[in-house]
Amino acid sequence: MAPEPLFSARVTRGSPLDIFGRMTAAATHDMAPSPVPAEGYILRQEDIESITVKSFDEGVQLGSTQTPDVSSVIYDTLQTSAIWGKVAETGGGNIRYQVPASLFDTESEYVRVVVCATLTDDSLAYWLTNVAIQQPTK
Repeated sequence: MAPEPLFSARVTRGSPLDIFGRMTAAATHDMAPSPVPAEGYILRQEDIESITVKSFDEGVQLGSTQTPDVSSVIYDTLQTSAIWGKVAETGGGNIRYQVPASLFDTESEYVRVVVCATLTDDSLAYWLTNVAIQQPTK
């Protein structure tokens, strides 16, 4: 059973969504600790082999699996500018990705976005976000 998501967001159906956060894992080598000790260690680009992003509506995948380039979504230093929102208030974030609108094409109220990083030691790190879908008015 996957852990419950720590993050939540809201998007209008048919719109993309920028997600910002802090992705961490158990230490695989010399990694910097998260500002929140219970989270483990901050992932850096060199720690990650690949990333996939998927969204699910009650267990059914929406759209196609996204495979962003690691260097385009992972920051090696924690970002704390205002655009990073609440994650900046708790020490900063290291992952930012614009989830395409196709992953929110549903009439459901919620979808779960699953970001999975395959680390260089072949272990996996997950970042889960529950996203409320606002249906456009007709």
